[in-house]
Amino acid sequence: MTSLVVTVALIGLVASSDDPAEIGRSIQAVDRLLEYRLPAKATDADHAQAKELRKAAVDAGQLTRLYPWVLGRLKLEVELVESALRDTRPEQAKANELRERITFLKKLIHEIDAPH
Repeated sequence: MTSLVVTVALIGLVASSDDPAEIGRSIQAVDRLLEYRLPAKATDADHAQAKELRKAAVDAGQLTRLYPWVLGRLKLEVELVESALRDTRPEQAKANELRERITFLKKLIHEIDAPH
């Protein structure tokens, strides 16, 4: 009987980290963050939403099972933005926006890799 209880408890722990719904929410959190852009005249609500999206993406990246995927997705985004900056030679305002995005993504990667 005791071994059955221990087995059920272990299955519960494994199931929680492999829960398809949790994995899906984590992937969506990263995608939502990458799609989100602060408006030019951002309000407190906009900043709060950005902070919430960032926290959800960091939490997703710190899940052991999803860490490689999240890190790979963010590094791919950095490479894509760097490539766009290099290949398209955008106007100064757009170039600054792309550089800010690269900086943001690199900080996010660092935050996932080295949590405080």
